[in-house]
Amino acid sequence: MAHQEYKADQIADEVQDALERGDFSKIQEMVIQGVAATARSVGPAAYEIGSSAVRGVEAAASALGDGIAQAAEQARAEAAEHQRVAAEQARAQAAERQRAAAEQARAEAQQYQTALAAAARYGDSGGPKLAGLGMIVSGIILAAVFGGVGIFSAVSAALTGSALIGVGGLVSLITAAAGIGLAFVGGKHHALASRFDQYRQLIGMTEAIPVAALANRTHRSAKYITKDLSKMAKRHLLKQAHLDDDQQVLYLTDASYAVHQRQEAELARQRRQREQEAERARQQEQERQQQAAAQAEEGPRPLTAGERQRIDDGYALLRRIHSAIPSLSSEETQKKVKTLHLLAATILNRAQQDPDTIEDLDRMVDYYLPLALKLEDTYAELAAQPLQTESIGASRREIENTFDTLIHAFAKLHDSLFQEMIWDVSTDISVLNAILAQEGLTDSPFTKNEGDNHE
Repeated sequence: MAHQEYKADQIADEVQDALERGDFSKIQEMVIQGVAATARSVGPAAYEIGSSAVRGVEAAASALGDGIAQAAEQARAEAAEHQRVAAEQARAQAAERQRAAAEQARAEAQQYQTALAAAARYGDSGGPKLAGLGMIVSGIILAAVFGGVGIFSAVSAALTGSALIGVGGLVSLITAAAGIGLAFVGGKHHALASRFDQYRQLIGMTEAIPVAALANRTHRSAKYITKDLSKMAKRHLLKQAHLDDDQQVLYLTDASYAVHQRQEAELARQRRQREQEAERARQQEQERQQQAAAQAEEGPRPLTAGERQRIDDGYALLRRIHSAIPSLSSEETQKKVKTLHLLAATILNRAQQDPDTIEDLDRMVDYYLPLALKLEDTYAELAAQPLQTESIGASRREIENTFDTLIHAFAKLHDSLFQEMIWDVSTDISVLNAILAQEGLTDSPFTKNEGDNHE
């Protein structure tokens, strides 16, 4: 029996070992050997039956081993998955703890920085409140005690006629009045500290705030707020407070006020620069007007010999251009050359009247007019050809386009010579209209526009 218990214990140990290692071959071998031993013990007659039983047991043991192996593999997979999930959960929890710790550290650091900034900006209102309350209590006590003594002394002096008692009563009454004054001053100090707490709550940690915003939120006047802020700054309740020059904005820190001062300095510099530029422009315009007036009084200067020669050369070229116009077969081309001749003649006449413009005629007399004459002669020669080929036609069209370009250039030169005259006339007309409107002799352009709008 002991031997059988030992075998049972051995089988249990082998099964446990197989489960731990995942190798079930020994269990299968043990079962087969046990069945074989049992068959031999029965006898030779049962050997064949035992052999069959052994084969059946082998198959069953094999199936059992495979099932146990699969179960063990599944158990290991489930254990591994459980470990993986547990590890991920642990990592996630650790990360969340780290994030929460970092967030808490940032919040604490921010609170610390805010507390430091608030301490740099604001004073403690507890001391002024307590002092004001003490002054109120002391004043009330003085007023009550010495007021009673004074009244009693005054009554006694009236009844007894003692001057000494009367003097004592007067001193007591004066002391009582001083107590009332002390209580009144204490009340003002206490009220100022209380209003400081209100302003501080409204301002918060902003760098600057308009006085009007505080006035709107507290339902007080801007003047009242400004006086309060000045008193609080003197009592160091507002440690870095500054009001701008217009007393419109309160700056809570020295840094923000320094930025405001730099901005104001830059704006002032820009204003001075604009004023200086306007003054320079005014002086230049005044000088121009003076020069124009002086020139108008003196009249045009006489032409020099060189200037007269240049104008004469221009007229000579114009005469040659005009004489060649009939040789141009195209009526449209003749009109273009006549326009060119008219513009050039007008420019020369203007230069003859105002010699100072003669320098603008250099390129016209030396280049443009000779080129126009050459193009005119070439066009007349091409037009006189009996056979008008395609190339001749293209050359004639190119010359016609060049005449258009010269007309445009002469027109710009013509306008530039008369520009100063046009400016002067426009200025005189504007001044005349303004004077007439001021004297009521004509409608003001502004009044006219307003009337048009009403209509």
